[in-house]
Amino acid sequence: MGFWDRVRARHLGWALAAYAPLAAVMFAPWPGVVGRVAERCGGLEPLDVRTTWDAASAEELLGRCGTAGRRAYVQLELVDLLYPAAAGAATLVATLLLARRVLGPRTAARRALLLLPAAAMTVLDYGENVAVWILLLRRPGPVPALADAAGAVTAAKRVTGTIAFTLPLLLAGALGGIALVRWAGDRIARDHRGRSLRP
Repeated sequence: MGFWDRVRARHLGWALAAYAPLAAVMFAPWPGVVGRVAERCGGLEPLDVRTTWDAASAEELLGRCGTAGRRAYVQLELVDLLYPAAAGAATLVATLLLARRVLGPRTAARRALLLLPAAAMTVLDYGENVAVWILLLRRPGPVPALADAAGAVTAAKRVTGTIAFTLPLLLAGALGGIALVRWAGDRIARDHRGRSLRP
């Protein structure tokens, strides 16, 4: 039995228990480190949650942040040291468990393909974080080539992240559909047997 075949529902519980509080710290109204950055940086969203960005938008954001805004952004990035791993683990384990139910046990290659978006999202998120740390710590302003490249990484992270978070929902829907079809088939079979037994 391979490593992925040993993953159980309890592992998803552990992953979600790690992800939920970090997501709350990141995105909830309180403490909401993402919102705090926007509040202290002239209403501009952090680079991490944009669809994409470039050197000009990074320079505009950092120029509006000031000392308080940069401090808030550093707090965001400290939380973001853990958030990508937690999000990646939660989506990866959820996808694996559901894919195993939907596709069956003899589909390791296809299941591995379904795990790629979660893995890619995690790697890209950490790559983005490295670039943001460099931009935050650099004086006086961002490195254009680095910022432009990091914006492309953010765009790729957004795409892979959307797929990674959508796949478990699609698989859960497919599993529900399969269960419904089986239930309907069993119901029809029972009705047919009942009619055939009547005198």
